[in-house]
Order: sequence, then structure tokens, then C-alpha cells
Amino acid sequence: MVHISAVLLLLSSYHGVLAQNIPALASFSGQCVGPGAVAFALDGSESINTTNFDQLKQFVKANIDQFVIGANNIQIAAFVFSQQIGDGFPFSGQDTKYTVFAKLDALNLIRMATFTDVAINEMIRLLIQPNVPSPKVGVVLTDGESYDPDKTRIAAITARAIGITLIAVGIGVTPGSSAATELNAITGNPSQVLLINGYNQLTNLTSILSDLLCQAITTTTSTTTTTTPAPTTTPIPTTQKPTLPPLTTQKLQTDKITNPLCEGCIIADGVGYNRHGSSCQRFVQCYLEDGTAVAVEKKCGFGQFFSLSDLTCVHSEFSDCPYDPCIGQPDGASWNMGENCQGYWTCMNGHSMPSCCGNQTRYVSGTGCTADTTCIEACPPKTSVLPFNCETQADADPSYYLQNVSGSLLRRRCAPGTQYDSGSCGCSILITVAPSTACSPMLYHSLSDQYFYDAHNIIPVGMANVAVSIGSLAFGGNGEVNIWRLANYDFQNVLVVRFELTVGTSASPRTEQVLVNCLHSNGVMVPASVDIQVIKTQTAAQLVYTIRAGGQSKTLTSAITPGVATEVVYAYDGAVFAVYSGPGTESSTALKGNVERRQSGFLLGRPADISSSINRLSGIIAKFEVYSCISDYIKNLLVSM
Repeated sequence: MVHISAVLLLLSSYHGVLAQNIPALASFSGQCVGPGAVAFALDGSESINTTNFDQLKQFVKANIDQFVIGANNIQIAAFVFSQQIGDGFPFSGQDTKYTVFAKLDALNLIRMATFTDVAINEMIRLLIQPNVPSPKVGVVLTDGESYDPDKTRIAAITARAIGITLIAVGIGVTPGSSAATELNAITGNPSQVLLINGYNQLTNLTSILSDLLCQAITTTTSTTTTTTPAPTTTPIPTTQKPTLPPLTTQKLQTDKITNPLCEGCIIADGVGYNRHGSSCQRFVQCYLEDGTAVAVEKKCGFGQFFSLSDLTCVHSEFSDCPYDPCIGQPDGASWNMGENCQGYWTCMNGHSMPSCCGNQTRYVSGTGCTADTTCIEACPPKTSVLPFNCETQADADPSYYLQNVSGSLLRRRCAPGTQYDSGSCGCSILITVAPSTACSPMLYHSLSDQYFYDAHNIIPVGMANVAVSIGSLAFGGNGEVNIWRLANYDFQNVLVVRFELTVGTSASPRTEQVLVNCLHSNGVMVPASVDIQVIKTQTAAQLVYTIRAGGQSKTLTSAITPGVATEVVYAYDGAVFAVYSGPGTESSTALKGNVERRQSGFLLGRPADISSSINRLSGIIAKFEVYSCISDYIKNLLVSM
């Protein structure tokens, strides 16, 4: 029988003092080379809050940071468990340390009871899969006693019977308690049980646990063989914010959005749209006035709800509004429409459908249609949608038009290949445009001033806590830039993002967001289709790039030297997804399909969900450009294209 040396680490959340015996281990000053496999199981039960869960993930990452990750070294798997198995990822020889960190960051709580036997059985299943290297190490993070101790004991006996070595670590578990007794029973050896008195003390346990894991894996390498070469310039200090370029005295026309109703709004043709905070029938229209966001609340017509996907009012059945009162209600339930005495909403398949009682009949909440001779207004109204009001007019140049925004006329350019038509109130006249042979950026941060441009105009962006200089944006760990112009943008099957990035290092593994096109401030959370993160460690930094196209998600990585301004390229041409962060760093993978559209703009420096374990960026982004074509320069830079 093949011997499996696996480590099961149970991290519990009972309050108590640190008093468990800690075994004397050889100290491994370097990294564990392997080969080997380590599986982490993270408890997602209801007794763990999001802060504790993030601390557990950081603790796992700190231990993984001591490993050399690769197909011929150490491989990692992880999952969340509670009453069942939640988020997770299996062993993969293609993973690097930084893709593992990114996958760990994506794990979420599932909030149920603690079924430790389920975790142990899942650990066994993962560890005995073909092509998983040996020795095999398992790490499970739980919050104390299991729901069914007998099943847990049987699962542990089974694991040990096939050669798995179990090690338990209890957070806040009191020595001599029933929780500590169960951990001892799981391992079969009290010297393989480590206790600590709270989540905030996890960092103190990292060196002890990593030494224990390295001993289980048995193969290490000295620090001299893994030292990262010194960068060519001084790295940004890990304990300070990056040096910010000086602010110019010129007033920035792209000031940050401060109106809370407009935060996260979707920009279309220079006007922002957002959901109303509680009503599906209403929406918020935003526009910039003297650098400040002005919000105007508007209402949809009879039987309509606002749709953020369509940026307009649609029939209620087809809206994506999350506030529909009929969600979760049985068919036939009803509620008051309000603006029409006969009108009401009735629930059908979880959607509100417009209905009318009839002439001289009024809808009364809780009662239904009730006779009322005073209720004589038409239902549906004679005009079932809001009256059409064209808010644009012709300009002297047919390639432009004038838009009425809050009483002021703004001059805007029609899309290339079109001219304005007063009859249709839009740029609907098609004209012949000579095809361009040059590939120019569709959007860029100017090198000659502070502004962002599309192909023709200065464009508004949201900006907060960012030091702006000519062609450069400095983020100090609390800033963000939202390029609204790219909200809901259809890149189809060509996208290139190119910029210069400077980042530092971090005393402990830390993931920061560079670019993402999702904002989870409202609506259903969906994964970003364009995502760039940087993972910093004590001596190095790694970029993690993700794209979603054609229903598939692909992730690549490349190294970046801390403290050095480095050209970064993220490119997709419909057949290949490729990335670059300096000579010798190119990585690529095959991919087909269109880049998935997202309702948010391109966010720089801020994660999609600020409550997650992903941090805001500390670093400098310069020379930012977005292309919808592949230039000769990119083709020459990326040999895979």
C-alpha cells in the first residue's frame, strides 16, 4: 500500500487560552520544494464571520508562501465546507503560487453547521485522485466540535488507516475541553494538535505550522537558492504608501462622483443611469454639472420597470430589478400600483404584471377590487408609456448633435459612420467612412495633460483619493478611478489594455486590484470579464490576469519586478489570450468567443467588492490605453499573436 502522509489542520473558534503542547520541530528557514500535495478545507459555518474568514484565508496564504508551487513541486487544493461542500478548486499542475492565492481569495462563506466528517471525506477524495503527487498534505479549517462526532471519528480513522497523518489546530479551543478532546481523537496523537487563543493570533502560528508542514513534506531548499534578485531601482517601501506625483494646479474636469445616488451608475452617451434604491418603477439619471454629479429621479410608464441591463424602462416581466415585490411570492398575490386608482400589480412566476380592476372599481390593498363610483380614470392609461420627448437637436455639423441636459445644451459627436437625423432624434443616417489602416487607442490617459479621452472627446471619469499628474495615476491604498465610458461596452472578440505599472512588496502575502470591470454595489454579483490583480510578497510580485469570453474563463500570470515601472499588456484577439510584463514574461492560452459585457466601467485600483479580502491598489498606473484592435507593436511584442 502506498503511504500517504497527509496533514489535517482543524482551526476552531472556541474562546480560550493558548495552552496546548507545541511539538519541537526542526526550523526550515527556506521554502519547501516538494514534490507533494496540500489540500486546505476552510470552515464556512455560521459561527465564523467574514473578518475571521478573511483572516483564515490570509493564514493559509502565508503558509503556502513557504512552498514552491508547480507540477513537479507542491500542488494545492482548497474548498469551503459546512453542512456541505461549497466553493473550491482541485489540484492542478498548471497552478502557480499566485493563481492559488487568487483562487483562495474567491472562496466564500456558506453559513451552515459544522460537519467535519464531510470535510475529512472530501479531503480523502481529493488526495487519492490520480496524478496528485506524494507525500500528500491536507489542511482543514473548522470552528470547533463537529455536528456528528461519531461520523467525524470514523472518517478520521479511515483517513489514518490509509496512511493519512492528521494534525489539528484549534483557534480558541481550551485544553481539556470537549473540542480539544475531539481534535486529539481526530489526530490520534495529542502532539499533533496545536491550539491558539484567537484569530488575531494566527500570524504567530504561521512559522510553527509551516515548519510542521515542511517536515511532513520532508524536502526543503535553503533561502539562498530562492532569493529574488534585487530590482534595478529601489522598491516602494512596504510600510509606506507609494510616492505620489505632485498634483497640478489645473482644475480637473473629471472630478469624482460624490452624489450617493450616482455611485456606480452606468454611463451611456455621457448620461449616467442607476437603479432607484427601493422602487423598480423609478430610476436615477445622473449628469455632471461643474464637476459634480447631479441626480434626477425619474419614473417609468404604466406597467414598466427600469432595467439596468437595457438602461431603459421595459415591460415589468423583462426587467432585471432586484426589488420586485413579487420575488418569492405565490402566483395571484397582488400589490398597489399607486398612481392609478384601478391599477394594481399581480404576481406571476415571480414577476409583477400590470392589471386593472375595471371602470368605477378601485384596488384596495389587502382587499382587492372594490366598487367606487369616483374611480373613473382609464386603465391602462390612454398613453401606456411616457410621452416621447426628444432631448437632442441638430448641430451645424451633421457629425455632431446637441443634447439637452438639465437645461444646458452639450455638443456631442455621432459614432463614426453616422450623422444626426432630427426625424429619428438620433445618429441614424449611415455614411461611408474610409477604413483606417492604423490601430489607435479607443481610450487613453493623455501624456500631455490630465484628461482621459475617447477617440474624439474628453470623457468624464469617477475619481477618488488618486494623485493625478500628466499621464500618471498614483494610488495610495484608498483610491479608485471609474472609466464609465466602458460600461456595457461590447468589445466583441478584440481587446487590448496597455499601461505602465509600479508596485512594491508586502511583508505578508497581499492581493491588490489593478483593473476590474465589475462593481458589486448593487444588483446580482457576477464575475468580472476583465480582471487584473497583483499579489505582493516579501521579495516579489506577480500579476494575475483573468478574462471571460465565450462562456469560458481563463487565468494567466506573469512576474513584475517591485519598484520598477513596467509595461503591462493584456491582449485578446478572438483566438489567443496573452499577457506581458517585461521581456521573457509572456504567457498565453487559446480562447474563442466574445468578451462578456459588464455593466460597470473599467475600475482602476478598487476591487469589485470592497468587503472582500482583495485590497485596493498601492502603486502607480501610467500611460493607460485601451484598444479594440491589435496594433503592429502588440503583434511584435506578443509572439503568440
